[in-house]
Amino acid sequence: MGSSSYEGNIVKEAEEEIGLIGIQPVLGPKMRIRGRYNFFDQIYTLTIDLPVEDFTIQEEEVEQVKWFTRAELTKAMYMHPEDYLDNIGWCMENL
Repeated sequence: MGSSSYEGNIVKEAEEEIGLIGIQPVLGPKMRIRGRYNFFDQIYTLTIDLPVEDFTIQEEEVEQVKWFTRAELTKAMYMHPEDYLDNIGWCMENL
């Protein structure tokens, strides 16, 4: 896996920014997003069972790591949609 690939970058950034080592993200869809922001989005998923305390965050890049339920995220998106990218609803429905 090359360091300039999406997967290479996600592995590198996960290690640098939140302290996850040796992850194996699963490739998901790639899509073009048009809305408030226009960008390409390559989605990866990762299942991991670690307590929040096991993450080591790079404070210049990450404010916090937090686990939440789908219901909590749905409520937060409804209450403050401006805090979320436009395609997060699609991710909630399809992943």
